[in-house]
Amino acid sequence: MAQNTDEYASVSIPSSLQRISSSEFYYLELYKAVLNGDWESASKLLADDPKSFSAPIGTDDSPMLHIAVELGEARMGFVEKLVEFMPSEALALRDSDGATALFNAARAGNIKAVKLLVKNNPSLPNICNHGYLVPLHSALRYGHKELTLYLLSVTRDNEHPYPFSNSPGSELLRRALMVGFHGELYLPSPIYFIDMNSCRVPMYNFIICRYSIFIL
Repeated sequence: MAQNTDEYASVSIPSSLQRISSSEFYYLELYKAVLNGDWESASKLLADDPKSFSAPIGTDDSPMLHIAVELGEARMGFVEKLVEFMPSEALALRDSDGATALFNAARAGNIKAVKLLVKNNPSLPNICNHGYLVPLHSALRYGHKELTLYLLSVTRDNEHPYPFSNSPGSELLRRALMVGFHGELYLPSPIYFIDMNSCRVPMYNFIICRYSIFIL
């Protein structure tokens, strides 16, 4: 019985590869340009579709600025050009968790990117994610002291989501205690919250007592 020796005989193509749109190829190229810090390629792609900076191109559906700032200071040249390209209000774009790129920069400890973003859009430090946390919470969680002090200076306590009050404020102090930064949050004007007995309590004192086990 003769065997089929045709080396070009048809093979089964995985369904995931059967239909890839041109837009998917476009976003893949844009994603690669971000990872490589290749502004020349990215700028050509953005020229074809100027609004694509807002597209969810990352593996977690992050826009390109979110990805770029988390790559560290080695990619600051790319970040600076992208921030210059984007309208200032677009710097407040959020990912699927409701976080702006400032969260990513704070998490990565990229203080140059943090300062650049805040300079171009001063409202960013007070834009919360879906959990009502602000970028300051991220800086504290990852133990970035210089960045924490900077964000403390630009995060306003009298604007939504009132990050120094009630639950967000409690979480700030809890994180500060966990990384040993509780002194940095000892502010001249005490932060108060209303406890279960409807009493007005200085939050710093309450958290210190409640979580003192972590700093003994």
